[in-house]
Amino acid sequence: MPPYKYAPDENPKRKHHWNKNIAGFAKGRGGQLVGKCPNKLPVAACEELLNNGIQYSSPRWEKPYPQNIFNILDGTVYRATQTVGGVSYHGFPAMPNELKRLPRDLKDQLLQLAEKKNCRQKIGQLL
Repeated sequence: MPPYKYAPDENPKRKHHWNKNIAGFAKGRGGQLVGKCPNKLPVAACEELLNNGIQYSSPRWEKPYPQNIFNILDGTVYRATQTVGGVSYHGFPAMPNELKRLPRDLKDQLLQLAEKKNCRQKIGQLL
């Protein structure tokens, strides 16, 4: 597996960008919540999260690269989706309601990772 690159979603980055140095959620134009990344999160840190994250694909996914990559930073679960197949991904804080619907095996992997990152209780409440 080659190292994956982080791809910002837009230039200038608007959808997942805000002026706070914490992850969170804000209402988008249509009223839906949008995950927001910390404003000082460097690309190198994003790429490290991608390349050391939990790779997950649904059973129907037939491509040779992961459909999503999950990781945890500062007690927040991030989900990255592919932008260029097998090359780059764009990550953002995962929505709490999305986390509840994850498959049990992925939840277990996230809990193990949360244990290593000293945030198991917080992540366990989200899952």
